[in-house]
Amino acid sequence: MNEYQLRDLKTYEESCRRLRPIVDALNELELEDVTTFEMQPIPEDYDFTPRFICIDALTEMGKIELICERDGYSHRDRWEFRASGWPTYTDENGSTCTSDNSNLWNPSEPRPSTTAQQDRDPKAIAKQIASKILPEYLRIYARCLERNEDMQKHSDQRGDGLRRLAEACQDDRNAISEHNGSARTGFYIKDLPGGTVRVDSNSHGDVRISLGTDEMIQVVKLLRELRA
Repeated sequence: MNEYQLRDLKTYEESCRRLRPIVDALNELELEDVTTFEMQPIPEDYDFTPRFICIDALTEMGKIELICERDGYSHRDRWEFRASGWPTYTDENGSTCTSDNSNLWNPSEPRPSTTAQQDRDPKAIAKQIASKILPEYLRIYARCLERNEDMQKHSDQRGDGLRRLAEACQDDRNAISEHNGSARTGFYIKDLPGGTVRVDSNSHGDVRISLGTDEMIQVVKLLRELRA
């Protein structure tokens, strides 16, 4: 390690030493909705020493996380604690997506946070975290869960629609585009008289076909007959 890396590691270890009594004090509090506060080690994939430490805790809604930073750029000689862990859902691309306070509106929500003098009594800091962050954090977390439920339903519907379109078009290419890793939304019908036809899905309720004028007129007539 060079001198800067050694300095960062020394600062991190000192922060861990100071944070441990705060975590112990949090676990001593009688909190109905949050339990089992634990300091997390540096992730194995990090090749550097972070400026902050993460604390996990358990709730009925899921695991939450607090980022704890001591003597940061904008908070010299102080701790800063802020909400960090948020619920996730899986979109139609198979990607994990997160809903946090930045995704909410009407009303919008600030990220719960608080600061404290780093030499303040650990038990007092623990009570400050419990009163200044946790209630708002849990309330916003619940809103994020509601959003995730809606987003997951939309993603499932979207994914199912794309799958059925691909089957109907007999387009057997990979469902996920190798170009950008997104769900394929354009399909080709290749076995029709007169050449290939492209089908594009903009959303579950908006699917379009690329046809010439005369062909589209025939499709419109067919739709009128089907709805008559």
